[in-house]
Amino acid sequence: MRVNVVAGMRLGFDAMHIPPARHDRLARACEAVGAKFVPCARNPVDAIWHDQPAPPMGQVTAMPLQFAGRSTTEKSKALWQSLEAQGVTLHVETQPDNISWFLNVRGTDVAFNPMPQGFLIANRAGQIFWFVARRKLSDDVLEALPSEVSVREPEAFLHVLEELTTSDSVVAVDPDFSPVAVRQVLEALGTEVI
Repeated sequence: MRVNVVAGMRLGFDAMHIPPARHDRLARACEAVGAKFVPCARNPVDAIWHDQPAPPMGQVTAMPLQFAGRSTTEKSKALWQSLEAQGVTLHVETQPDNISWFLNVRGTDVAFNPMPQGFLIANRAGQIFWFVARRKLSDDVLEALPSEVSVREPEAFLHVLEELTTSDSVVAVDPDFSPVAVRQVLEALGTEVI
């Protein structure tokens, strides 16, 4: 993608739709020519796309343990064993494939892609917050999730992240895939991001 930006311009972006690594490259490019790269309060495309389709609401199914190989509880313990060495207190996951593997679920939001859209936060205390539209989940799926998993609506993601984070937290995020909005929330709280 090539954008011609000149001094004095303000290039807007939606912080939920751009990862930190790309954000930083674009911000540096704007700064180099005297322009600014600024987050928009609302996605400007949403404001003009009046017949935009609703978010996908494909049903989620549980992946049987015989095929998954390990339970979410076992995966959670393994995750924290590896992250504790780095001093991590909170892990933010935004990749649907990683979340599907971690929770032993599959979805139908996108054709030929068996992963439900959503976000996940896991903390050292063993709590797992899955941000997915609840109406995608049948009672069978809810019963298959371990007790440490709390289901929340996707709109609550950044708010819950703020609630769970303190200034002495160390939060792991993926700079190539997580929304830069995650980093912005954490930096505003004075939290260390790795």
